Order: sequence, then C-alpha cells, then structure tokens
Amino acid sequence: MRSVPTMSVDALAALADEHWNARRFQAAVDVYQRICRLAPNDPRPVFNVAMSLKVLGDLDGTVALLHRLASSSMNQ
Repeated sequence: MRSVPTMSVDALAALADEHWNARRFQAAVDVYQRICRLAPNDPRPVFNVAMSLKVLGDLDGTVALLHRLASSSMNQ
C-alpha cells in the first residue's frame, strides 16, 4: 500500500487560499477543514471555514462556527 504524501499546514493554507481566490468555495472549505484537524488550536482556519460557508449560503454552519470561536479558548 502506497502512502499518501502529507502537505504542511502552510502548503494547505496556500492551496485553500488559491481555491478561495478562484471562487471554488467548497474546495476551500474542504482544505480549511483539513487544516483544522492538523492545527486544532488555530482559530484562523475555523474562521475561514465559516466565511466560506457564508458565501456558499450555509448561514447555520457559519453561525455555529462563529459561536464555537467566540466560546472557545482558541481566541485567548
């Protein structure tokens, strides 16, 4: 079984930004969520997921993530 190469958080952030700038918001969400798993204490990718969901029209998801950010220890 071949191992899948892993990307650094910085490389993933660059990829997510490319998706965002190209208006591929669902692809950006997917990459930002991957970053969230790799860097669980970093609030930036959570915020970026929230903003991407907003653009996609998922206001419930956006609000839930923003509440998560506001109530978490991430922002301290």
